[in-house]
Amino acid sequence: MLSSIFGLDKNLKTVLTVGMVILTIYFAFNVITPDLLLVCNLIYYLYFLLDPKYSQKLFNGAFCGLFGALAYFAKSYALPFFLVHFCLINAVYYLNESSIRRNIVKNLLLGILVFFLISGGWIGLISDKENKLTYGTAGEFNQDLVGPNSKGWVLPQIGGDFSEVESWSPFESWANFKYQMRIIYGNLLQILNFLQYFSYFSILILLFYIVLCIRPFRELIKSYILLIPLLTIIIFCGGYTPILVEERYLWLVWVLLLLMGGYLLDGLFQTEFFNKYQKTILVLIFSFSFIIAPITYLDTYKDSGEDIYQIQKAINLPIAYSKSASNGGLDRSLYLSYYLGTDYVGQAGSKGNYSGLEKQLTSSKVDLYFLWDDETEPSLENYTEINKGKLKGVKVYSRI
Repeated sequence: MLSSIFGLDKNLKTVLTVGMVILTIYFAFNVITPDLLLVCNLIYYLYFLLDPKYSQKLFNGAFCGLFGALAYFAKSYALPFFLVHFCLINAVYYLNESSIRRNIVKNLLLGILVFFLISGGWIGLISDKENKLTYGTAGEFNQDLVGPNSKGWVLPQIGGDFSEVESWSPFESWANFKYQMRIIYGNLLQILNFLQYFSYFSILILLFYIVLCIRPFRELIKSYILLIPLLTIIIFCGGYTPILVEERYLWLVWVLLLLMGGYLLDGLFQTEFFNKYQKTILVLIFSFSFIIAPITYLDTYKDSGEDIYQIQKAINLPIAYSKSASNGGLDRSLYLSYYLGTDYVGQAGSKGNYSGLEKQLTSSKVDLYFLWDDETEPSLENYTEINKGKLKGVKVYSRI
């Protein structure tokens, strides 16, 4: 859908669609997060927002609000992104299309109205739970997580929090402000690294777009297909820079760069400089540069999680248990707890140190205990080892 907005040649669109399929498979199997759902909804949002007849169709704004709200349900970051991005792009349309400004204002207001009509209930529920007006808790937590006194993401002890953080603000002191600037600088470098990971052409695509946008303002705001994708990337990436950046956060950028690169190639092919075979080779090289990373990842981690699944099958619990704990291995413990239908409550003991372990487990009513990568035999009178000696890499103890 979105590729049609860029006006790509049919053959080029077909090749890029194949690349998009591979990217989607990579997104789906990379990690269990809502980021793929966010990307899908924002692609639909951009499709209606970039419609050449956006200002002439009054319901385009409503569809933008609809998919913006669905993106927010996937991930709270979509709310500030939608409000900033939607208002800014409508301002671009407003400045450029003076004859139908009333329609643009209607689309803007309709989009925001639909967005809050759909998302307002969820915002109200979260605000009621947190006893303050808020649209999500992830942003505030991540901000505190990277604070100057944070110990980072740590494995929780039973009954404790998953991370030891404290609230902070970059405006509390000059030292905090400088610390925040260092975070932003580091995240900008991280974004550039991720762009290179996406494709070696990523930086070149952005540079070409920036160069093509260097023109008189009146001309620039008419060049929607140049200006809006570039603004989208800047806003989308910029929102993450004050806190932290992970590769999965930028999947939308990956999709946009693929389409933007296709648009540049399509423009290049309008000249007489390239023959049919040269065009084919360039398109294949360009497309391959975007899929080599996901293909490599999928091949490398094709058996990822198989060990946890096999452990779960081998345990064969006689009854249902409610709580589990471990001596470490947070990710593995969470996955195994999920497969076994228990709630993971945290860490108890650590490799080589199991003093007071049984008291800690019984007081917290832990039913299952996972001992990862340790041949030590902890003293547990009220727990027995399941399938003794038959589980590779882990010992599992169940409450008698």
